[in-house]
Amino acid sequence: MNAKELIELNNEKRTHLNEANLAYYENMLIYIRSASSKEQNDSVRAHCKNIRLRCRPTVIDLEGVPDQEG
Repeated sequence: MNAKELIELNNEKRTHLNEANLAYYENMLIYIRSASSKEQNDSVRAHCKNIRLRCRPTVIDLEGVPDQEG
């Protein structure tokens, strides 16, 4: 069974839920989706932080170095 078929089956079964169970189910979906988004955001932030740490510009102190005229 592929993802599309699972979604269709889930949507069909959702129509059979009573009002209380449907409210619980919808709240659960919101929680799962928001938790997933938070994990993805945290992962992206960590990745960006690692890139910034590795790609910091090097500051070169040129004081006291004679000008090179060419």
